[in-house]
Amino acid sequence: MTKTNDFLEKETLVRLMRKYTVPCVISLLAAALSMLREIVFGTGLPLVLPLFFGLNGIVFFMPAADILTFIASAAVTVHTYRKLLR
Repeated sequence: MTKTNDFLEKETLVRLMRKYTVPCVISLLAAALSMLREIVFGTGLPLVLPLFFGLNGIVFFMPAADILTFIASAAVTVHTYRKLLR
């Protein structure tokens, strides 16, 4: 028994793009948020927070990065949810 890719021949290009665009955009947003946390907050906060809080800035940079990432994720989630409701 051979398997064929008949579903690609029956679907129009526009329908395929609609079907696969949203998952691609969501995965790009997830990757961007992950890089935001690790690169921007993970390297920027340890450099900036000690200027204001001394050694305590080093201790609290990861919780601060988590809180800022949560705020960014919540903003993206609310924006996406509102856009999907239209």
